[in-house]
Amino acid sequence: MGWFRDYMADVNFKGYAVVVLATLVNIPVAGFMQSFGVFVKTFDKYYCPGDCLQLLGWIAALPYAINLIICLVVLRIQTRFGDRGPFIIGVILSAGSLVATSFVSNIYIMFGSYCLLFGIGSSLVMYVPFAVLDWHFPEDHPRHVLATSIVTLGAPVGVFIMNPLASYLDNREGVGTDGWRYSLRTFAVAILLLGLLPVTVMKRPTIVIKRQEEYEEMDGEEGEPTEPKPFISRHFRESFNTLSIMWVLTIMFISYGIFIPKIHFINYMSASLNVSEELAAQAIGYEGIAETISTLTVSLLGTLLSKHLFYFYLVGCGTLAVANGVLILADRYFEVVIYCMVHGAMDGFLMTLTFPIIDLVVKKREHRNYVWGFTQLGIGVGQLIGLPMTGFMYDMTKSYSSTFCTCAIIFGLSFFMVGFVFIGSKIRAYRNNREEEEDKEILSKPKDQLTIEAPPGGGVDNKGFEDGKDQG
Repeated sequence: MGWFRDYMADVNFKGYAVVVLATLVNIPVAGFMQSFGVFVKTFDKYYCPGDCLQLLGWIAALPYAINLIICLVVLRIQTRFGDRGPFIIGVILSAGSLVATSFVSNIYIMFGSYCLLFGIGSSLVMYVPFAVLDWHFPEDHPRHVLATSIVTLGAPVGVFIMNPLASYLDNREGVGTDGWRYSLRTFAVAILLLGLLPVTVMKRPTIVIKRQEEYEEMDGEEGEPTEPKPFISRHFRESFNTLSIMWVLTIMFISYGIFIPKIHFINYMSASLNVSEELAAQAIGYEGIAETISTLTVSLLGTLLSKHLFYFYLVGCGTLAVANGVLILADRYFEVVIYCMVHGAMDGFLMTLTFPIIDLVVKKREHRNYVWGFTQLGIGVGQLIGLPMTGFMYDMTKSYSSTFCTCAIIFGLSFFMVGFVFIGSKIRAYRNNREEEEDKEILSKPKDQLTIEAPPGGGVDNKGFEDGKDQG
């Protein structure tokens, strides 16, 4: 049994514990944020009968946007204060936000009690574990993609569990119109209990972190004074070229429409198809199942898909464009269920492949963090525009057909934008390979065959190359 002891000695139990426990706490945190649509119809009746879907769209979108926009700030806080403290604060803010919101009597107070507090708290809970995982499962680890992808499964699993659960708690007998208040408090308890479990493992070994300036490349030669560092770093400026900017715009377009079903579809099925809230919540649960299966499949097949990421992304955008166009004609419950499952599968597919594609868009490692941060920003901005705009369109037209048509057009544009980024990355790769071949050809020549051309306006100091000898 010696081989078994050797195998168990190499197993990273603490790393796997972080994966499992972070996934569990993501179920109520990310799951609630993506299940807010269960409460939209209730809030619309409770606070402003039938006339505030645009306002509720803002309330649903802002936590998404804050969660994503401050992710780089969260990483900075984590670097300064460690892992465990920010994570605990995130759990307390998330649970406290739902408790505070459950006592709200004015819908505008939700912008502070829910949007701001839950957006900040959920960002701390969801992004702190990734830095810890990156230490346990670094980029060259064979299970790096699998570990990080499993943690993201908390969101679709949460959608599958919490949509029907919230609908049941909200509509059960004996609670009257205040069922949603008890639902929020129940979810707050779940966040607090599951959030305390990862605290014991949510910590990396203490390391000495040098100042960023020590890693900057020196502009001058050794011993020479360097020029003052610019306000915007060279890596930041070089990170944004045509391809990376087009990529951020593409992901913003995709995010405009991909989160709409999670917030607005329960109201859509209730208002347009006369479907009960319980059945509508089940349909969104099916969307969560499809997203979970899709995310897990992509995670397990990550190495096999790595050479064809752009092709799969094109398929996802094209499928969503067609599905939204066809959804305009849907008038039965099972047709909407089929759409939800297709949408969930493509959602998991695209969101899981988003960050591996950044490696193809941006080749230099020091540039990827900047593009990653702005990709998150693009996702947040897309949600911030799409969810309130959907509510505005419905308030004006009392129909979701215009929203589905808009989403079909946007996903179609995203298809062509992904194609542009794909072609651009191929052209850049061809140019880089050509330059590398030319450099290799030059280096392979003997020194006596090398010719040194004088630059315009001056000659070349040939000292050190006399008699074919390098005296330097």
